[in-house]
Amino acid sequence: MRPGQVTLALARLAGTREGLLARSSSEIAEQLGRVGERFEDLDDPLVRDALEAVGEESGFSAAMVRRIVRGMARDWSRTRLADLLAREFDDPAVLDRFVPDPRGGRLLRAVGDRVAVHIGSGSVPGVSTTSMIRSLLVKTPVLVKPGRGDRALTKAFWLGLEEEAPVLAGAADLVYWSGDEAAALDAAVRGASRVVAYGSDAATREVRAKTPVTTPIQIYHHRFSVAVLGPEAARSSEREAVSGLLARAASTFDQRGCVSPHRVYLLGVEPAAARELGEALALAMAVEARDAPPGPLDPAEAARLQQLRAESRMRSALGPDVAVWSSPDASWTVVLEPEPPESVTGHPRTLVLVPVADQAALVDRLRPLGPHLQSVGLAGLPDPSRLVDELAELGVTRVTSLRELPFPPAWWIHDGTGPLRALVRWVEWEP
Repeated sequence: MRPGQVTLALARLAGTREGLLARSSSEIAEQLGRVGERFEDLDDPLVRDALEAVGEESGFSAAMVRRIVRGMARDWSRTRLADLLAREFDDPAVLDRFVPDPRGGRLLRAVGDRVAVHIGSGSVPGVSTTSMIRSLLVKTPVLVKPGRGDRALTKAFWLGLEEEAPVLAGAADLVYWSGDEAAALDAAVRGASRVVAYGSDAATREVRAKTPVTTPIQIYHHRFSVAVLGPEAARSSEREAVSGLLARAASTFDQRGCVSPHRVYLLGVEPAAARELGEALALAMAVEARDAPPGPLDPAEAARLQQLRAESRMRSALGPDVAVWSSPDASWTVVLEPEPPESVTGHPRTLVLVPVADQAALVDRLRPLGPHLQSVGLAGLPDPSRLVDELAELGVTRVTSLRELPFPPAWWIHDGTGPLRALVRWVEWEP
């Protein structure tokens, strides 16, 4: 991708903003939602073609692609987008005109930008599509650079827009450049009125460094999630259900998503119950691998997983506190270990169960992870309120159930900020 092409694309998009401003936010949500609802029908020709392409570029199995698209599309519907607007703004008309501040004394308006650049990352399909939808909802034309494994789904949604809402399609453009094309990135961030970037700490650090100081920027850096289970989750009556939900949360996205749990902290769970929970979780992970098989591992991932298994088995031979369950291939791994290695991520479809005696010990273990913690899934805790307060102080931005862990709602407070409020500039008028 040549820098000149990026510059021309941004100039063209900037000229489409009047078309967005001529429409109400509710009308835009309606048009976007009509397209989004097509992706809930996996037999729709547009969606059917996209499913195959998503699988080829992302490496996910066909069953996992279907799960991901269904889960993502749930939040692209007319109802969910209308709810998103209503939850983000006291009066969504604030995106259309000045409206009275409900607290009195002034009028307010939420203003989008001349043109934005949204830079995706990695290979979790749907993230770039969601980012594009958010920008259009706040009436900002957007140049989207999808993640490497997210191009097909983003393109399919754009094609749907072209059919259903040509004005919205015209206000969005998709480009792609590789990580080593620094000139294209330079042109993008220099020409944007707002920058949104997803990616690793290193990648987002580079985007931040290149973005002019006067340009608003929203960074979604590397994050991961964990689960915390209490004694009630390990009871025989709950164990199977909890294990099924946890296995599904970990297996979805092949554990690549920021909402994917990697460690499971067993708070106050007795050793025998912890081992029984590990056995139940191993069975549940096997079911997930059968129903939605993982994609192939690259050599580096396979080597890391092999090393983790070998080291864990060695420690299990030295004492009864460590146990390992795994598939014959690389489909899934469960480790029970009170003192696991420092590395938290990097082992696909791998869950490490970590017993902790009390809440103070749990917080001590989580504190070093705070800057990168995203969501925490809870189960089996009689009164989690004090723990949730501690998690909030650590940097966690979402505490939820195991069931809801893999697919946050459209209005989730993404990395601590409302997803639409992060994309507007507020103007007050004191008449």
